[in-house]
Amino acid sequence: MSMRDLTPAERTIVTLCLDEAANGDYFPDWEFETLIGASRSTVRDAALRFSTGLEISPEMESVALSVLNNLLGYPHAKMDQLERNTRAEGRTILEAFTRLQKSASLD
Repeated sequence: MSMRDLTPAERTIVTLCLDEAANGDYFPDWEFETLIGASRSTVRDAALRFSTGLEISPEMESVALSVLNNLLGYPHAKMDQLERNTRAEGRTILEAFTRLQKSASLD
């Protein structure tokens, strides 16, 4: 995926969501890898790649999409916390998710 497909604001939102998922309390540890399909460490690596503009592999795209999907859909009851910590409303996070999904090079 080209980072040019996301606006700087969207890239920031994705990065902050990845960081929130990896380091926050949205998903229980025992369920994290099942929900996301990756470890917290891998999600942290994805956050680093998105934040620095490093090459994003299809696997990292998949991790980012999974994180955003679960942050928006999992019943964690912490949307206020997510919005506060990412400085983005839920609909703005959804827009970033949709744009990332459209630009992803997943097979």
